[in-house]
Amino acid sequence: MASPRGQKRRAEIIEAALHIFAEKGYHAAGIADIAGHLGIGHGTVYLYFKNKEDILDTAVRRVIRDMTSIVLLERPDQA
Repeated sequence: MASPRGQKRRAEIIEAALHIFAEKGYHAAGIADIAGHLGIGHGTVYLYFKNKEDILDTAVRRVIRDMTSIVLLERPDQA
């Protein structure tokens, strides 16, 4: 399991990637763009993710997890 600092950095990279994907489009965006948005070296991104696809996959899984949690919390009791 990643340290709290590592978890924070992963979350920052995901947020930056989503911003860059929205701005440039997924295919036009590069790891260097994501790293530049955060002011870090692109090698740092590779410490946390294998590639751009890994970042997107992780982001999508987190959104699905969060949305599932919201739906389950807001679901009326079936008792």
